[in-house]
Amino acid sequence: MFGLSASGLIDKFANRLSGMETSFTLKMPDGSERLMGNGEPKFEIALNNQRAVRAMGSLDEANIGESYLKGDFDINGDLLEMFALRGSMDDRHPMVTAWRFIQPLLFGQVHTNRQAISSHYDVDPKMFLSFLDKKVPAYTQGVYESDDETLSAAMERKFDYTVEMCELGPRKKVLEIGPGWGAFARHALREGVEFTGVTNSPTSQTYLNEFLGEFADHFRIDFVDILAYEPKDKYDAIVIMGVIEHIPNYMA
Repeated sequence: MFGLSASGLIDKFANRLSGMETSFTLKMPDGSERLMGNGEPKFEIALNNQRAVRAMGSLDEANIGESYLKGDFDINGDLLEMFALRGSMDDRHPMVTAWRFIQPLLFGQVHTNRQAISSHYDVDPKMFLSFLDKKVPAYTQGVYESDDETLSAAMERKFDYTVEMCELGPRKKVLEIGPGWGAFARHALREGVEFTGVTNSPTSQTYLNEFLGEFADHFRIDFVDILAYEPKDKYDAIVIMGVIEHIPNYMA
């Protein structure tokens, strides 16, 4: 059996989750089990070693996530139900949070943006395309009319709505900030819209120029940070999907 420290860590974990409606089974490294919550368990968390015990006892979302990636514990059952635990976790990393605000002050927001984009997007596009929708490769959410609707249909509906609300059509000009993998760009170009996208990822720019090549002279992909962008044209609409949270003071 476990020593007092391990037992105390699990008790701490259990106490934090005591008010949850979702119940699950916590399987200890020695094979013993403990029911968390009331009712029929929806999933099982199987702790494989003491690192997993310490991670759970920390109640820190980052520690628990890293522990899972290291294979310290397994999850069996309904994975969606498991995400209900997030509301009971902590994510207190003050130095990391502070650095997010200090870094732009020291080096400038454009430099900071470039570093962040490079670490995430400057990889082979095939990696992202392996899990994005094959027909409509987009990172953002769709608009569904029914539970059994395909992701492709939901994405096309969102793009149709965007075109309608922005009053876009043949020969109208649109600027998209962060065109991703070109899903909206292709949709707009098929409607006869003149498209410009701005990205601060050279990998993205290269991919988009190839992906949208069939539209020849009707699009342009500029490699520039939006905060340093000086438009060459006047646009009928500006579209931004999934990038706005990266822009400082976007709520101002």
